[in-house]
Amino acid sequence: MLKASAAKTRITPPVGIPFLGHGARVSQGIHDDLWARSLVLEDDNEKVAIIALDLCWPLPKNDYLKVRREVESRTDIKGENVLVSATHTHSGPTFSATIEDYPMPLKRRRELIDPWVESLPRRVSESVVEANSNLVEAKVSFGKTLMNGLCYNRRIRIREGVVTHTASIEDWESFLRNFYLSLGAKPEEAEKAPIGLPNGPIDPEVGVLRVDDINGKPLAVLVNYACHAVASYGPLISAGYPGYTSYFVEQATGAVCLFTSGCGGDVRTYHRRETSELKEAYRIGLILSTAVLEAMEKAQPVENPKIRVASKNLQLDWREYPDLSKIDKVIEEKKKLFDKAKAEGRIWDAKKIYDELRVLDAANGFLREFLVERERMEKIPVELQAIGIGDVVLITFPHEVSVEIGLTIKKRAWTDKVIPITLANGIWMYLIPRKHYEEGGYEDAYCIVAPGTAELEIEASLQLIESLKI
Repeated sequence: MLKASAAKTRITPPVGIPFLGHGARVSQGIHDDLWARSLVLEDDNEKVAIIALDLCWPLPKNDYLKVRREVESRTDIKGENVLVSATHTHSGPTFSATIEDYPMPLKRRRELIDPWVESLPRRVSESVVEANSNLVEAKVSFGKTLMNGLCYNRRIRIREGVVTHTASIEDWESFLRNFYLSLGAKPEEAEKAPIGLPNGPIDPEVGVLRVDDINGKPLAVLVNYACHAVASYGPLISAGYPGYTSYFVEQATGAVCLFTSGCGGDVRTYHRRETSELKEAYRIGLILSTAVLEAMEKAQPVENPKIRVASKNLQLDWREYPDLSKIDKVIEEKKKLFDKAKAEGRIWDAKKIYDELRVLDAANGFLREFLVERERMEKIPVELQAIGIGDVVLITFPHEVSVEIGLTIKKRAWTDKVIPITLANGIWMYLIPRKHYEEGGYEDAYCIVAPGTAELEIEASLQLIESLKI
């Protein structure tokens, strides 16, 4: 017999806390609350907890284990059966006072950040404790639908390779023209250069795991969609479009709606950048919620919803970087080479050096807190987790994952009911296909694992999914 319940707990941080995402910004108010939403499922042999957090990351590095320990100490759920994910809102708080050069004193940063981060595992576990205490007999179903027109692949192909567009749609053409100028193109050359279009792959599938009580009343809805949560911008704390999606679904159904981020590391919303009212997040969340309701209506019962859990621990190789103590000198030398190529109009060479500089600048800035871990960790420890509910399989990745990876896994898996959940059980930045290291772009700059890692994790995840075959 299957039992289930869901609950949510407010985890909104204090006003004034710095943001994680969109640069070194500081919050000035709260637009909408952030929540920890949890779903507990139990059959005769196994019990699992699935957690979705309105945060940019599930917790830094491998601190998700603190959430697991809290849940295990307060319930009868084993720690290894807890899945901790984040919606990836870019209007949520940071976890570190030093990861960015925030425009406020370090002491004040720590006064705001550290107590909130320290309290988070306990506060998150409250939602699991509540759900676990209210289990009722339940049934599950799975549905999906397609949603096109909300997002695009931001890796734009130009003659010289790939450039990543991370701004709003209003500056698309000017962004690309100006990029050519920044590489040394003459104004007439920039005007004549063909403008790349967003014709890269996306995953338009909106996947839904629906959980009802035996009378058909919705208890929980787990949503999976592959797109960056970047439509929100400005000085206010917000759960962004995933938060609005959950809000509208909850209003329509009465269920707790857990939003999970699919493989959309290089996919972003078509949006206009709003500075305060988050109108675009509202619009996108409203549209996406209608697709969720459609998928719920289409959902078919999961036969024999037996719960199974499997995991695989991997030791990943670090990407090669110069010694951090010498990286300033390397950057200075690369900049000279870039300036020379630019001055001589060697656009192709300038683009290649530009990509190399982005990798070095990221290592010397935002990624430095990650890279100092190399001094104590020869390898990066990551966990891939799979949870089977009948022929539905949730598979996790502790990265922002390029869409091609998710599409490959869905295509090769034994079931067509795969739910890839990224930014789950830790965060070790981007996971990109081998070819993206050569093409450059934002995702390449913020990828800290060695080439070939994505291919390794694809095979490992497929093995896990296969191990849960019924």
